[in-house]
Amino acid sequence: MSALSYALLDTLDEVEILGLAMAHVEAVGAYRAEAGFVERGGGLIPAPANGRNHPSAVDRRVRELAGQDGPVTVPDRPWGRALGLRGLQRLHGYLVVTSDSEPTEAERFLLSTLVRYTAAALSLAFAHRRLSDQAVELHRVREERLALQRQLISVVAEQWYQRAVHTLLTDVADTGGGEEAVTRALHGLTGFPALIEDRFGRLRSWSGPNRPDPYPEPDPVRQDEMLHAVAREAGPVRIEDRLIILVRRHGEILGVLALLDAGGEADEHTVLALENAATSLALELAHMRNLAEVELGLRRELADDLLVGTDTASAYARSEAIGHDLHRSHYIVVVQWSKRTVTTPSRRPWAGRPPPRACARC
Repeated sequence: MSALSYALLDTLDEVEILGLAMAHVEAVGAYRAEAGFVERGGGLIPAPANGRNHPSAVDRRVRELAGQDGPVTVPDRPWGRALGLRGLQRLHGYLVVTSDSEPTEAERFLLSTLVRYTAAALSLAFAHRRLSDQAVELHRVREERLALQRQLISVVAEQWYQRAVHTLLTDVADTGGGEEAVTRALHGLTGFPALIEDRFGRLRSWSGPNRPDPYPEPDPVRQDEMLHAVAREAGPVRIEDRLIILVRRHGEILGVLALLDAGGEADEHTVLALENAATSLALELAHMRNLAEVELGLRRELADDLLVGTDTASAYARSEAIGHDLHRSHYIVVVQWSKRTVTTPSRRPWAGRPPPRACARC
């Protein structure tokens, strides 16, 4: 019995423990192990050692006992008993034993000892399984927590980066930093050389190392092909060693913004910075375009008004708005094509006099 107890307590598999107990039932008396059951998920599962010999009535009777010990009827076996294998707080299984005669007191004692050893071994095995399951669950929970922490850190970092990009480029736009300020900010955010070209491929601004000198002359055909290829995509497009995005305003292409990324190292943060920079640059270029159009209109209107005559204060104020000093002396040339006559240039001081009503070109 001592050797059996060591063998039972040294095993951590519930089915193997029950099989050992069933194999040694005959050693403790004139018994035969009819069946064994192991608790699984709140139910009783027949042990593989049962084979197919025990009648199905034994299964029903064991379940009817609901955790209690009780008699079991097996044909041609006068005595039969279902013995619960209990731990401190739960039932671990059943051992069904029969005999061809009523067991003696000594045989009953040995059988009860075998049942206690088996129940103790099952308690240890179940406790080990529970600890293993808890360890696996704890490991799973820790992994999930680490994954959530990494995800949270990533989200926080993403939000911080988005705010940093937005703040920096907004400051550039608000301070009127211009194209060089945009490429300088983009280079600082990403670490890649940043450049701006006009829609014809001519360089307008470059920040960072490796600037070609001289800058290559653009090929109009290749430039148009590149613009069409990039325009078909929603975001930045990689072409050779550049990550390119079009700068557009109301569908019109105002220029090209690109990062030089020969190693293909740009990540989602780089793409985010490039897209935000393109938005900021679009506002800047659109503003410059509007100013140029307004300035051109002012120049034409001022020249026309000087021809037909305008008041002095208005002429001075409007010339100052377009950056021209009308107070200085100017040359006036009058050309009449129809009669093929030309008035020779003369130098006349403008300051202190009303604008002339003759044809004037400033």
